Amino acid sequence: PPSLPDYDVKQILIDSEKELTLNLSNTSLLIWAAPLPTDTTAVLVRSFLEEGGQVLFLPPTENSKENSFSSFSWQAIETSSSDKYFVLKQGWRENEGPFRNGQGGSKLPLEQVQAIKRRPISADGNTFNLATWSDGSPFLLRKAVGQGFIHVLTTQPDYRWSNLENLGLHLILAQRLLQEGAQRLNEDSLFAGKAPNLPTTLVEGITDDALYPLDSGIYRRENEEGGLLAINTHPAELDTVIIEKDEILKELLPSEQVSFFEQKGTDANGLGRPIWRIFLLGTLAFLLIEAILTLNKRPALKKQNEKKTSSKKTEVSKKEKQKATVS
Repeated sequence: PPSLPDYDVKQILIDSEKELTLNLSNTSLLIWAAPLPTDTTAVLVRSFLEEGGQVLFLPPTENSKENSFSSFSWQAIETSSSDKYFVLKQGWRENEGPFRNGQGGSKLPLEQVQAIKRRPISADGNTFNLATWSDGSPFLLRKAVGQGFIHVLTTQPDYRWSNLENLGLHLILAQRLLQEGAQRLNEDSLFAGKAPNLPTTLVEGITDDALYPLDSGIYRRENEEGGLLAINTHPAELDTVIIEKDEILKELLPSEQVSFFEQKGTDANGLGRPIWRIFLLGTLAFLLIEAILTLNKRPALKKQNEKKTSSKKTEVSKKEKQKATVS
């Protein structure tokens, strides 16, 4: 693809009468446009997949006795009628796979795909349909094999089969699969798994005499591929334990002032002391004082009222006596 100028494309001619030897150590993507691999070739392709490689199978252009590979098996070529095309069904995977939407959510023109030839393929239940034809037949399949993926396209990017070439979808397909397959060649991004049985040299370890693969550290492979291997610590070293307060104060933070949530507030600086109790006691004391003051005022008012009543009665009696004397 034009956007990946650093990639070299090599074409391999397959002769059914000769044993095929492949060196896929520095390969990101294998595009297979031939009958499915068998025997030694199948072993090489499967090993390539298990190490994180990407394989794209395209349908052979001629009907022949087909083999099976990883539960895949090509069926007979189908041709559409003269006035119709094979078109895709709405609802393809827009958020995953090589035909996912672009940056910013821009969609690929999959609704414009038209084909006059296709070649169905049979597979087991471990495959995933990324896009289908309008009649439900798979258009693009995906299957995980080890750390890599198989993608199967059921039509050719050839004008005698479809208009994929005019739409440029075959370039997008190859470009995205190349990017995914290139991760296995990037020393900065290695797959996690069982340490391979390979000769290595120590780059950096927990000790100067760390042994691969027993001790954690960074090791460099001594074969022609090079690359780095990171060995993690043993799971037992990552077990969580409870640290007591005395251990924290004496060993971890001997010179720091530490306060724990379970303290009762007896330390000198008063950290952790519940201040709400002080407010509660103050409120109760205020209410009690107010009640006492209120009780002392009521008897005094009662006596004052009695004095006023008695004085009024005395004045009334004096007035009555005066009236009687005048009469």
